[in-house]
Amino acid sequence: MKPETLNGRTKYLFDGTTIIYCPTKKKTEEVSNVLVSHGVTSEPYHAGLPFNRRQNTHYKFMRDELNCIVATVAFGMGIDKPDIRLVIHYGAPKDIESYYQEIGRAGRDGQQARCCTFYNNADFAISRHFLNEIKNPKFKEYKNEMIVKMEQYLMMSSCRRKAIISHFDENVQNVGGTKICCDNCKRRLENPNSFMNQYLQNDDNLDFGVDVKLLIKAIQTTGDGRYGLSMPILLLRGSNNQKLHQRFRNLNMHGAGQNKTEKYWKSLGRQLISIGMLVDQPIIGGFGSTVATTKKASTFMDANKGSGTPSFIIKNPNKDMIDEMRSKLMPDQVRAEKVQVYETNILPVHYKENAWSSDLGNLLNVLSLSSSSDDIGNEKVTPAHEKELHMNLISVRRVLARKLDIPPYMVATNKNLLDMAQIRPSNINHLMTHIDGISERLCQRFGQSFIEEINSFCDANKISKDKKSKDSPAATPMSSQSCTTLQRGDGYKTAMTPTVLETYTLYKDGKTVNEICTLRSFVEDTIQSHLATALKSGYPVAFDRMEISEEDISRVMHAVRSKEIGSDVQRVRQIKDMLPSSIGYGKIRFIITMIEITYGITKDLQAKPDLSEFKHTPQKAPYSFFGKKVHSKTPNVTTVQPAGTSTKRKVPDWMSSTTTATYKRTTSKNKKMF
Repeated sequence: MKPETLNGRTKYLFDGTTIIYCPTKKKTEEVSNVLVSHGVTSEPYHAGLPFNRRQNTHYKFMRDELNCIVATVAFGMGIDKPDIRLVIHYGAPKDIESYYQEIGRAGRDGQQARCCTFYNNADFAISRHFLNEIKNPKFKEYKNEMIVKMEQYLMMSSCRRKAIISHFDENVQNVGGTKICCDNCKRRLENPNSFMNQYLQNDDNLDFGVDVKLLIKAIQTTGDGRYGLSMPILLLRGSNNQKLHQRFRNLNMHGAGQNKTEKYWKSLGRQLISIGMLVDQPIIGGFGSTVATTKKASTFMDANKGSGTPSFIIKNPNKDMIDEMRSKLMPDQVRAEKVQVYETNILPVHYKENAWSSDLGNLLNVLSLSSSSDDIGNEKVTPAHEKELHMNLISVRRVLARKLDIPPYMVATNKNLLDMAQIRPSNINHLMTHIDGISERLCQRFGQSFIEEINSFCDANKISKDKKSKDSPAATPMSSQSCTTLQRGDGYKTAMTPTVLETYTLYKDGKTVNEICTLRSFVEDTIQSHLATALKSGYPVAFDRMEISEEDISRVMHAVRSKEIGSDVQRVRQIKDMLPSSIGYGKIRFIITMIEITYGITKDLQAKPDLSEFKHTPQKAPYSFFGKKVHSKTPNVTTVQPAGTSTKRKVPDWMSSTTTATYKRTTSKNKKMF
């Protein structure tokens, strides 16, 4: 959400039409009231409301008179609104099928849209409780499997899009791995040298055999189906909690897994449920569920009765398991990440002389176009101008749609308005020839209204009109005559990591970026980032094959020199938000590397630790597995729930500051969001 101040009062708006799905009617009303108290144009929608009110809410939502609608899962059946930009689930969805249908209502116009889910573990317990109402045992078992699969989906560390599609087609291939795919894929692309990308590629690092054997043994010891996961985990953690019977505290297994956190053991248990080693059984007539072992678990235990180290590979450990692995294997890195230090790298006004080993010609002129904040470029058009014009065009579209009593997207789509804001046509002919999807009839009916707004805005802000489209020669890559090879002029050179060296060698041998992507099974952003690292390391890079245009460089320079960025080239994510989707993170990193070298602000690359030295070997527990217990000086860990803690869901923190009396805030555990 973004804040806007009007007449001294701050209100919040979603960046596009939004649907928030809530699990109950009561929660729908609560969330809607909080949003309204913060200035959001929002209304609830559920089966408990009168038909006339629901019909009126639906009418206003379809005509963009509502910025957000808060509804139960019943809303959306038959909805044909193509420009929904955000779908939020305020509570864990019950199954993959319904979740797939609900998120499918976002981005039907082909433009980028987002889906977020807020959830906690109590959501799944409530879903399992309602399974008691199902009489058919087969259908009940199926719904329980769907709950387990949904829980695993929300906690997974691999591609979410592939997981959803695989539910309907197990043979799906070549899905995911792009920056607009899901949060997990985007995180991996933005951090190519992260722990997950480097360390988790080796199966030896994903062997959880010792911990799997411990957890299964603990479940069998505590009754195998008599309790949930909490009781076996209390036993493994060596807890003195009164819930753990005294007879369990005297066993050799008491404290066997105290070197791991409670969150880790629970996550491992949920992982084993999802792959069929354990089964989750709802308590008949009660609340909660119990966990029992399956034949698959018994087979594993029988095969590992000896004293040898058991082996059990989990290809896609969830986030909590990965966090535990990182804290054990790379404690220094985890501690450093907890202390957030925001580094800056401010671009000076003038570029450095002799920064490059050869004359760059026209390329140097492009890099120095924004040498001062007062000289932003030839057109003097900033992303802020385009955004403001886009909002004005949306207002014009709303007025036209209201006059004809039709949905706004029937006047012009969001993509049409974005193209108008970027190209800024000054007449009907330019509008028809340069804006894709605008027909002659639409131009005759609505074109003049948009043209008048564009001309008025451009004249008031003294910016150019009739910009060439992306397919014009201005957006083509720079020719080899402009610059052939880039290399630092200060003589600096340092060794590259093996993965960067492999990419650089292929590129040096004449392979294109796309060919290297195919050979290495990497996305374009990763390959471009590798070449940026090679350039910064002091190695020559042929620029004419990078497929980077003068306009791309100019746009990045405009963003860097904007007031929002303040010439800080470290703010890559904020810079990306100000650029069109055609300029990805890989291009941005390469251009920023060129800028850093040009202005002499490159930082020496530090050697990264060799992660091959780390190995995921569980620490020895203070006991002999089949022998006597060995007493440890380490005190037993007791997990105590803080007083006053409730499992009720509350609204996010940014909503909780209201002083209105229409909403009573509840307390709850922290929400998880992916």
